[in-house]
Amino acid sequence: MRYIHNSGISSLKISNSLLIVLPVLLLLEACGETSTPATQTITTSSTTSTPIATSLTQPTTTAATTTVLPTTAAALPSVATSINPVTTTPATSISNVTTAAAQTSTNATALPTGVAAKDLSFDFGDGWVAQGQITYPAGKSGPFPTVMLVHGSGNNDMDETLPESASQIPGGSKFFLPIADYLPTRGFAVVRYNKRGVIGIGPQVSPNITKIVGMTKPDTQYAQDASFVLQQTLKNELVDPKRVVMLGHSEGTLNVSHVATSPAGKDVAGVVLMGVQGYDIKTFLQYQLVDRDIMFLGQDADTNKDGKVSVDEFLTWANQLSGGYRAAYLKGYLIPDSSPAKYKFNPGLDKNGDGLLDLQNELRPVLQASSGIDNFPNIPALGGQKNAAGLADWEKNGGVVTVLPAYKGSVLLMNGEADTQLPVQSARDTEAALTKAGNSDHTLKTYPGLGHTFYPAKGLDQPLGPPQNKVLQNLGDWLSQRFLKQ
Repeated sequence: MRYIHNSGISSLKISNSLLIVLPVLLLLEACGETSTPATQTITTSSTTSTPIATSLTQPTTTAATTTVLPTTAAALPSVATSINPVTTTPATSISNVTTAAAQTSTNATALPTGVAAKDLSFDFGDGWVAQGQITYPAGKSGPFPTVMLVHGSGNNDMDETLPESASQIPGGSKFFLPIADYLPTRGFAVVRYNKRGVIGIGPQVSPNITKIVGMTKPDTQYAQDASFVLQQTLKNELVDPKRVVMLGHSEGTLNVSHVATSPAGKDVAGVVLMGVQGYDIKTFLQYQLVDRDIMFLGQDADTNKDGKVSVDEFLTWANQLSGGYRAAYLKGYLIPDSSPAKYKFNPGLDKNGDGLLDLQNELRPVLQASSGIDNFPNIPALGGQKNAAGLADWEKNGGVVTVLPAYKGSVLLMNGEADTQLPVQSARDTEAALTKAGNSDHTLKTYPGLGHTFYPAKGLDQPLGPPQNKVLQNLGDWLSQRFLKQ
């Protein structure tokens, strides 16, 4: 089934992978469920959200209603075994992706028992036809309550595939595929699609580079694309248009929030946000590029809490990290030395040569300068001037904390407490904003020991594996209680 959009805007990725995966020192070289905690406040920039809702095309279907009925949870299938390993060539950068000619097959993964699928395509205009798929309960008649998936940042395919070089998981991992395979076993259909510029699973990016660079408003365009996919999803014969839920991950949480609060949002029965981008992108980049290293070194390496880290403390801490992270930190911070420790801090970091790394007075200024964040949106490590307009657009669109409270439907917020990409406080502050706005049905679920893709993580060691079974179970339970008919 093919859907055609009348817009003719080309596409660009802002950054490959889900925001920034490996530690910032690469720049120097160029589980259980908890109850809702009390809301706290973190310092953010003063940027406010500029609405993009008026630019989102409105579908012509009827307004949504929500059915709240109890249901018996289905047994959770084994998710890990359903993920096909991704074969990738060795890469020196997490931004490497596979480039290939266009292909017609959307996904060769074998479907789990009880799950059926149909291929879809979405014509976004300007030559971009995004491949997609709808999975749904096999052997049952629709229409079904449906969950539509919206990706995080980067060149994401419909499975949100992360190659091994980005995920630090042998063979790579997939974030959306387990959701698309699981929810049909709970009675739901799931719609997912490739982003603009992505033509196959891997992800495989269009070889026509001239068509995927130069877009000045990519974040806004991704929200418009999601709105278009929503309109077509509402028309699909397998979909109950009164029970359509949008699920966003990472940057997708902001895109979903904009769609849900636009005129098209009248047909969105519920919203699920996983790994919440609560604040504007400049705030998060400051955290990811500068504050994060200082926080974790102070928390985990500075054993006597004097604000300084010795070489021995640093080595003890870094050697507990997994391979990619460990190698990057050791290479970025240390140089060989004739001392008993065999290493000393890079002189560019240890300015006074006392053998200690002062986190605030020595490390912070170096990270602040080398990151380029003070020149936002022209950040060399993120493409410099080429991507400056795209980052400015992303910044202008604000964060979920300021955008989503205008939505009055059911909301589920999910965040790993060990997420170092979009920290859990972002989801907590979003929950507080929904409460203040009077939203009567919002739920916050946080997960100790899980990271940005709801996979086990600890400190700066953040492998991006598939979501854990308990997370899928919680997702299915919340959806079933609100959108399944008995």
